[in-house]
Amino acid sequence: MATIPYQQVSAPPGKVTVVVWRGLTAGDEGDPYIAGPHPLTVQMAGDFGGTVTLQGSLAKAGVWATLTAQNGAPVSRGHPGIAMVAERPYLVRPVAGGGVKSVDVWLLTQA
Repeated sequence: MATIPYQQVSAPPGKVTVVVWRGLTAGDEGDPYIAGPHPLTVQMAGDFGGTVTLQGSLAKAGVWATLTAQNGAPVSRGHPGIAMVAERPYLVRPVAGGGVKSVDVWLLTQA
């Protein structure tokens, strides 16, 4: 169980920002990313063996809730996939459940 830092992958001026949390394993949490009030798209890929969930919060104190995709389903995956997030939270983080072997989580948002 570790807190996995995110890495900013790209941020063309005035365009989009892409961040990634690499190598999440069972029990890991991503370091919260300040997403602001912008649309979010998330992609997860890797060796699952369990479920990775995307959480959001409006509070710096970390009151976390599972985010949902635009179709109303939780953004919680046990296999590779991509989803547009319905909510626009202040903070975003991935959380790896039991059995997750090594999953990368990519987040796309406006800069």
